[in-house]
Amino acid sequence: MSRWYRILHEYFALVEEEEREYEVVHLLPKKSETELKKEKKELEEQLKELKKKSAEKAKIMKFAIDGIKKMKRRNATIKRRNKIAKEMKKVISDTKLNYFDAVCCPVCRKTYTENGRAPKVISCGDTMCEKCVKSIKRARCPICSEKKINTNACKENITMKQILF
Repeated sequence: MSRWYRILHEYFALVEEEEREYEVVHLLPKKSETELKKEKKELEEQLKELKKKSAEKAKIMKFAIDGIKKMKRRNATIKRRNKIAKEMKKVISDTKLNYFDAVCCPVCRKTYTENGRAPKVISCGDTMCEKCVKSIKRARCPICSEKKINTNACKENITMKQILF
């Protein structure tokens, strides 16, 4: 019995719903065909405008996405440039002479002095102290290994002397 009761209940619920819909439709004001055509045209125009707006929005979104892609590429380029700059700075800082290297003889690692250890420039262009120049027995530079240097033609490194003394 409960099964039949449930089926009847569902049937009457559907009937009531259809009646309500029918009543709502009949409560709406009646319109002439010209008015309905006007409304249809207006709705179609609104639909076209919405499509245009959505097309414009799509263009704007595409433009924004392209801009983001360009920014990502630009940022990647900047990152690469920064990485290269860091590497270059590292290489430059590694090759720079610090103050200690500038005031010391590269052969004996003792500081230049006015007496006995004055900076001298040999024929290959390297600078070393007087004692190291005198101690060179072969005609080869101990710094750059250039052959045929003339230890007798050494000149004082005047610039280095002016800086140091």
